[in-house]
Amino acid sequence: MLIANNKKTIIQMMDNLFCGMYIESYKFSSVFTLCFSREDLKQNLPLNMNLYLEDWWFGAKEYWDMQLSLYNNQGVLCPQKPLQAFELTSLMCSKNAEICSISLENEILEVCFTSGHQLNVSCAPMMGSSWTLIGTPCHDADPGRSLWSVNVADWSFTCEDGEYFARIPYGSSNTYT
Repeated sequence: MLIANNKKTIIQMMDNLFCGMYIESYKFSSVFTLCFSREDLKQNLPLNMNLYLEDWWFGAKEYWDMQLSLYNNQGVLCPQKPLQAFELTSLMCSKNAEICSISLENEILEVCFTSGHQLNVSCAPMMGSSWTLIGTPCHDADPGRSLWSVNVADWSFTCEDGEYFARIPYGSSNTYT
């Protein structure tokens, strides 16, 4: 089922899906990919989700910009990437890396963690996607749960050119909205 341009419903669905997941790892090539997992077999939801990010930061934008200025004074060509990697690693190594809420304020997707960290992602209109969240197959599945019980490819959320889209398995809309 495809849902388009209903920001409130899409963010509410993401909050219901994403809360309780924790950051397990991240990858970097030209963009960051954050890999989230859950341990509970909550309502047949995907155990793993990947979040692909473009324009993002931790905490208040003013504080983030001040932190970046410290790297600029050290001759780092692209100061945002090492600072993002540092913050992600710190969060990953904390005991409280579980997502507790997701909201959308002033075209900023706010992902809050139990540690108090807040990941902010710009949703401002731009060419291409601002962020994409996609279900991924689990590598070491619970023996009591079929890998096929959730078609993870059916779970995705994206913000592209200022528009919001969600794809969820049929029959899930009543459960997650």
